[in-house]
Amino acid sequence: MKHLGLLGYPLSHSHSPAMINRLAKAKNWDCSYQPYSIEPEYLKEFISEVRHRPISGFNVTIPHKQTILSFCDEFSPEVQAIRAVNTICNHNGKLIAHNTDVFGFNYGLEQLTKEFTSIKKAVILGAGGAARAAAFALAKMGCNKLIIASRTDHRKIEWQRDFVAIFSMTNISFCPLDQAELEKHVQDTNMVVQTTPVGMFPEEDETVSFPFHVLTQDQLVFDLIYNPPKTKFLYQAEKQGAKIQNGLTMLAVQAAKSLEIWGLEVEVEEVVESLEKVLN
Repeated sequence: MKHLGLLGYPLSHSHSPAMINRLAKAKNWDCSYQPYSIEPEYLKEFISEVRHRPISGFNVTIPHKQTILSFCDEFSPEVQAIRAVNTICNHNGKLIAHNTDVFGFNYGLEQLTKEFTSIKKAVILGAGGAARAAAFALAKMGCNKLIIASRTDHRKIEWQRDFVAIFSMTNISFCPLDQAELEKHVQDTNMVVQTTPVGMFPEEDETVSFPFHVLTQDQLVFDLIYNPPKTKFLYQAEKQGAKIQNGLTMLAVQAAKSLEIWGLEVEVEEVVESLEKVLN
């Protein structure tokens, strides 16, 4: 049996285990997928154990996407560029780091931008691993101005130190994740990407501080949260006429890519169907 899982903390919000296990049953895969809810102080111990256990691989989510880098042995080109991990493949104790969030965000972006010719300026809310994947994908598609809104100043230092690739790809600046500050940048932007966990189940009534009143029908709003399907953030953006999308498709694509890395072939549509059944 192939043993797979999801590493993060906490994991009460995640439907990935149910989704993958339902998919495995439908596809007759001999595998299991379980949650590994590991607090940051126990990450090193967990990784040490994984190297000696029959675990083929696991996904990585908040808060381990960057800290796990120091425990990996090899890195995919995407990980080398953005210094964030969401998929690990275990080859006889050698841990190989991948980032399939980039593929997932690209796919979701293509779906969202069918009616738009280009995105020249985007605002990204949050500065963690998912934000890096979004910034990398946007820069590669030709976005020439990125504003990264972060709740803490140290994120800017981390990006300048570790995410060097992005600064050679596009014009990038930082601002506080604050409604008044964001109002200066959102009015003339093409796209807003919400990458923080604020508003995720079970805290659906929460949202980041944001100037929704300046949004228009000419703007795209992408919230990477998929549970609930329409966050308060997306609801408020839609009220202003903005074109919205949640993170369901992105999750499905990154999951399909992760499964491919682990040697399991599946169509994106099959993953979406499995996730929708779990959510309903």
